[in-house]
Amino acid sequence: VSTTTSNSIKYLVKIHNGVESNNFLGAYEKNDKVYDGCSSVINFQNDIMQHLNKHGIKTSNPEIISGMPLAIHRLPVVSEKHSPCNLVVKMMTWVPGRTMSSLPTLPLECLVHAGQYLGKMRKCLDQLDISKHSVAAAKRFHAWDGKNTLELRKFTNAIEDTRRRGMVESIIDAFSSQIIESGVANNFSTSIIQGDFNDANIIVDENFKVSGVIDFGDSLESWRILDLSVAMAYAMLSVYGKRNRGIAAASAILRGYAEVDTLDDLEIKHLHLLICCRLACSVTLGAYSYQQNPGNEYLLLHAQPAWEAIE
Repeated sequence: VSTTTSNSIKYLVKIHNGVESNNFLGAYEKNDKVYDGCSSVINFQNDIMQHLNKHGIKTSNPEIISGMPLAIHRLPVVSEKHSPCNLVVKMMTWVPGRTMSSLPTLPLECLVHAGQYLGKMRKCLDQLDISKHSVAAAKRFHAWDGKNTLELRKFTNAIEDTRRRGMVESIIDAFSSQIIESGVANNFSTSIIQGDFNDANIIVDENFKVSGVIDFGDSLESWRILDLSVAMAYAMLSVYGKRNRGIAAASAILRGYAEVDTLDDLEIKHLHLLICCRLACSVTLGAYSYQQNPGNEYLLLHAQPAWEAIE
């Protein structure tokens, strides 16, 4: 949600979900209600955003409210059982521009520039020295983390089409044999990753240049190659990629990224599979969400481009 102050300064109002809010509230109580030193996912996200802004990667930055970069408000939620509940609210600096996903047309060179921006962000995140309080948040389990692809087996039954389910299972099998059982997983370089570099989180200016990145809800410590594989997977689902130009869209991200950062032989060899893993994750967890919330046709509509990319 955006808001504009009386002096015409625009801000982003971020309301964290119940999981992240409860995680912070527990850490906040444990830390004697002192923000600094809280071992929470929200503290970890704030550290990342402040680090990136300090080094020229534009993103929303939390503003200080009553001595803290956040506030706690009792707000209504969808679940009647848990409504209202205490949620963390942040007022954050506004990143000028518009999301790439909102563009009616998308020039290929915009994706190239996005790849360059990702490469710069990727190198910047390599320099982030997380505090000891953020270690637990950085190393937490996250279903969307590519290194947890094997966990998708628990949810594939939600895919009703047997042919499509078989395609996802074959990707999981390939991940198991080529990356886990082979020991390759132990040789990937690790770092803090943004984890969700997609067109809804990429901000572009009027010249189709990337001007910032938002949303660090999926950030954690994982294989650094996953930032690129996630970006390439989602480029295939962008306005440009959805027009039967998925390979060209993914290649544009890679071209831009390679101008800024390097990949080792192991990362190059398994990049294609890791892209497939992200697409498999998207359609599988999307199918599971639909199973839990039947009637939400938006979930199926959103999954269709990912299925087409896999196929």
